[in-house]
Amino acid sequence: MRQAAEQELRALGVAAVEPLIGQDGPGCNVGMLASEILCRSSPFERDAVRSLFTRLGPIASSPRGGPADGLWTALSFIYRPLRDPYPPPLCPNRAEMSQAIAAALLTPETVARIAPDYRRWFTDILPALLQSLGDRPAGYVPTLARWLDDPFAVSYGAVNALASFGPAAAPAVPSLKSYLARQVEVARKPRTDQFATASLARIAETVASIGPAAKPMVDELRRALEFSAGNICHDDSDDAGATVRALGAVDASTWPIVRGTVETAWKKGASCGDQGRDRLMIGVGSFGPAAISFEGFLRPVLVDARASFESRGQAARALRRLGAHLDARDSPLARLFEARLARQERDTPVERARRDARPPEDAAGLLAIETLAACREDAGIAPGPTASIDEMNAFGYDENRRFSACVAVRVCGPGATVAGETLGVCCDYAYLGARPRFCPRD
Repeated sequence: MRQAAEQELRALGVAAVEPLIGQDGPGCNVGMLASEILCRSSPFERDAVRSLFTRLGPIASSPRGGPADGLWTALSFIYRPLRDPYPPPLCPNRAEMSQAIAAALLTPETVARIAPDYRRWFTDILPALLQSLGDRPAGYVPTLARWLDDPFAVSYGAVNALASFGPAAAPAVPSLKSYLARQVEVARKPRTDQFATASLARIAETVASIGPAAKPMVDELRRALEFSAGNICHDDSDDAGATVRALGAVDASTWPIVRGTVETAWKKGASCGDQGRDRLMIGVGSFGPAAISFEGFLRPVLVDARASFESRGQAARALRRLGAHLDARDSPLARLFEARLARQERDTPVERARRDARPPEDAAGLLAIETLAACREDAGIAPGPTASIDEMNAFGYDENRRFSACVAVRVCGPGATVAGETLGVCCDYAYLGARPRFCPRD
C-alpha cells in the first residue's frame, strides 16, 4: 500500500510536494520523496515550482520539527554537501530548480530568519547551491557574518560557507577578524576540545579566498602563524601552511616579517617526518617573487628521489610562482612533477566514482590505457602506439591492474628514454605472456 501511495505521489509531480511537506511524518522519508519528485518531475514547470517555493518560504524559517524537517531534509538530498566523498544523486532539474530556490525559497531575507537548529543545514548545502546557480548572491554574506557569533557547529559552518563567495565575502572581514582572534585564544588553552574548536586552517582558507580586502586581518594572521608554527608536528599540522597562504594572498609585502617564522616551521617539520611541509610550500608560493629567498629550501625537495611525488610537485609549483630560474636539468623535472600534481588534483571523488561505474570487464583495461597516456604526458613525448579497450580486455584484469599500479609509483620522464625504461619494467612485471603492442620490444 505504501509503495502504491508513493507511486501516486510521483505521478502527481510538483503538485504533490506541498501536501507531502505539510504532513506530520518522519522528515527523512518525506524529504527523500519530495526531493525525488522535484528532481525528476517532467516536464519541469518553472512557474509552478517558483510559486511552490514562495509558499514554502515561511516553513524554511519556522522552528524545528514538523514540516520544516521534511523541507530541510529534501534540500539536503538535492544539495549534498560538496565535502561528501560521494557524488550527488542524479537530479536532472537541479540547475533550473536552483534559480527558483534562490529567488523564492532561500532569499536573503528568509535566510536571515532561519531558526538556529537549521542554520548548519543551510551552511552545509550552500556551496553546492552556489555551484549549481553559477552565481554568488552577496545578500547571504551579512547573515553568515552574524552567525560567526553562534555556537561552534553553526559558526564553523558559516566560515566554510563564506569561502564560497571569494572576494564578495569582504563585508564579513570584521567578523572573521574577531572570530580568528577568539579561536587562536581558545587553541592556546591546554586541554582544549579539538572538536569544539574551529580549524585555523579552514579560517585561513576563507581569508585567502577573500584576498587583499582582508588586509585588516594581517595582525591576527601573524599571531595565528606564530602559534601554529610551533604545533606543526601535531594533528593540526595544516594550520601553519594555510595561514602562510592567507598572508600571501592578503599582503605579499609581509614576507620579510613572517619569513623567520616560516623557516622555523619548515625546520621543525623535518623533525617529524616532514609533516606540514606540503602546505607550507603552497603557502610560500602565494607570496610570488616576494618569497624568492625561500628558493633554497624548495630546490632540494624537487630533486630528492626519496620525497613523495606530491611533495616534489608542490616544490615545482612553488618555484615557478616565486619566479625561480631552473637549470636545464631541473626545469623539465619541475614541469613533469607539476603536471603530475595537476592531474592528481583533477582526480576528484566524482571522477573516481565515474571510473568505478564502468563495466567491470572494462575497468582495468581503461585504467591501463589512461595510465599509458599519463606516462607519455609526463615524458613530454607525442602519443605513440596504444591499444583499444577490446585489445586490453584480452589481457587479464590482474595484469592490467598490475601495469597501472607499477607505472603509478615510478616516474615516466623527463624524456622518452626514461618513459621507455618505466614502460619496459612495468610491462615485464605485469604481462607474463603476451604483451600489449605499446610495450617496448627487446
